[in-house]
Amino acid sequence: MINVFLLWIGSDSIRLVGGRTPLEGRVEVLLDGTWGTICANQNWNAAAATTVCRQLGYPTNGKNTK
Repeated sequence: MINVFLLWIGSDSIRLVGGRTPLEGRVEVLLDGTWGTICANQNWNAAAATTVCRQLGYPTNGKNTK
């Protein structure tokens, strides 16, 4: 399940790219030296998005503190 996987990786192994601001974009993870995009499938939900935001140091309460 994607939520569990995201808990294993460090913040240096996850990033947002391609957004108009630093607070948006597609999620990529570093696996075996290669960056890859997380696919938005049935396992991607609000809990997964919240986990990514926390790992990146972003707020999860809707307020921009970065």
